[in-house]
Amino acid sequence: MMKWFADFEHYVTNEVKDRSLLSDPSRLYNGDESGFSFCSNTGKVIRYKGAPVVYNYGNSSKQQLTVLACASARGHFCPLMIVYPGKRFGFEPLKGFEDAHMGSVIPGGWIRIYFAIGC
Repeated sequence: MMKWFADFEHYVTNEVKDRSLLSDPSRLYNGDESGFSFCSNTGKVIRYKGAPVVYNYGNSSKQQLTVLACASARGHFCPLMIVYPGKRFGFEPLKGFEDAHMGSVIPGGWIRIYFAIGC
């Protein structure tokens, strides 16, 4: 772990050439994404007591919603980036998430995300 910080300091000093970056936590950001499956298969079903037959419906879809969160070392959070697998919607996908942004998935499955400096 210490090697990562040493390499980062070396990169900022020699490549970026702005050592003040290391002493200003408002300029250091970290981002991470989480995927939420549209079809989770837990193996459990809800039924009413005494039901003669219980069916378990599911599909083999591997589609997921991806949420990207980003925050600075000072505690500033950027608006969430929500990435849906579709391109057209019959509903407003950001309803309830007015401060969030949307991204798109390009063919091949890679996520294309654009950030503005300072969020």
